Parts: sequence; structure tokens; C-alpha cells
Amino acid sequence: TFALENEDLCQALRRRVKHYKREHPALSSQQIAKRFNMSSSTLNRIENQDIKNPTIDQVLKVLRGTGETDDLLGFIEEFYPDIADTYKRVYSENKDRTFINTDIEKYFRDKSTFTIMLLAFSGNGTSRSEIVELLGNSGLRTLTMLIQSEVLTEDSNGVINKGRGRDVNMSQEALKDLLSNTIESHYKPENFGTGFNFLSFQTKQADRNKVMPKINIVLKDAFSKIHNILNDSENSGNDKIFIGLVSDSILEKKARL
Repeated sequence: TFALENEDLCQALRRRVKHYKREHPALSSQQIAKRFNMSSSTLNRIENQDIKNPTIDQVLKVLRGTGETDDLLGFIEEFYPDIADTYKRVYSENKDRTFINTDIEKYFRDKSTFTIMLLAFSGNGTSRSEIVELLGNSGLRTLTMLIQSEVLTEDSNGVINKGRGRDVNMSQEALKDLLSNTIESHYKPENFGTGFNFLSFQTKQADRNKVMPKINIVLKDAFSKIHNILNDSENSGNDKIFIGLVSDSILEKKARL
């Protein structure tokens, strides 16, 4: 179980931070906070239990940072029962995926490296010829940096990957940047209507509390169906494609106190 007897969420997070610091005595609090992808002040407040109601984003950052994500859904069910059903739908398809290290995640967010990371982590990896075809010689220079930094590896057959065949999860911040960068760089408007791509956007004034749960059900259902299509052996091939699903509010009215 995640919590010790009579241990609440704040105590559980504090214990994990303390344990991580003992295991990494050479790291300062600022360095640890950077690894956790949070501010030093937030990490200190969590360690001192000054944050009485940590957000799920803060919880996930601590769990990922301390390497304790083996049973992430179990933690959510214990401390966030109200949103556990939502996460069950998502993680039922992602249950075999592990969160990538935050040191690697940053390369998925960087505009200069994200394409190579996508190629390397997709299917059977990528090759120098594929990278040159897409990114030219500048792509090769970036690849050399990634290999020298041990972010990616290249085997004796020239296959570039990092844990080939291993699907991964990453933080919401990383997914947001990755999706934005991928659309900006790789969505081809000239192909719209050919049946090989799709892009749609709409915004409307509505009651967020009523419409967003309904919309998210549709998106999660679409996610599950797309997941099944991509994992059907009859659809296997060498093309690398991307799909993104997103919804949120542009403006949220603050509740009156």
C-alpha cells in the first residue's frame, strides 16, 4: 500500500521526498526540484507539509521524481477517489507504460529535438538516413548530441532508439508542448481532404460543468477506439503517424467567495 498506517497524503509525499534526499545527498533542494519539474518553493512546501491539499499534478511530479509510479492508479484510487474513474479509463490502455525520466522528457518538449525523439520512440526506432531525409544534416548534428548525452542509443545495425517497443507516459506539461510542436512542424494543411489527416477546432460559450464531462467521455471513447486501431496487428506498417485529443476552457469564471 502507498500509505503507512494513519498516514495521510501530505505525510506520504513528505516521506517520499525525505527518502529521495537521503538517497541523493549530493543534490541540493533546487537540483531535486528541477528533476521533479517543479519550483524549489513548491518542493519545500510539500516537504514541510505546508500544502494541505496538493494538486494531483504536484502528486504525480513527486511520484515520478522519486521513481514510485509502479502502481500509480492505486495511489490515485486511495487519495483521489473522485477522479479515479477518469484515470482508470486512460490508464486501462496505458497500464503497461512507464513514465520516462524527467531528464529525457525535456527533449520531447524542446523544439530542436522532439522530432528525433518521436522517431526514436516510435515503433522500431529510426535511422540516420530517415533523420537526414526529414531534417537534413542539422538533424544529424542534433542526433550526435543526443547519443553522446546517452539520451538515445544506436545499435550495431544502425537502429536508433531508447527502449525499442516500449510505450511510455509523460507529464501533462510535456504532452502539451509535444502536441503543439508536432502540429506546428508536421501537420500538412495541403493534405486536408485527402483522407490522410484531419484537423478541427471549435469554441463555444457554454456551462463548463455540464458540457466538459460529456465531451471528455466522447474523447476518452475516441482514445480507446484509436488505441485499438493502432494496436491491431492487421494495421501494422512502417509509417509514423500522430494523433492528438484535447479539450479545456479558454476562460473560467472564478467562484465568488
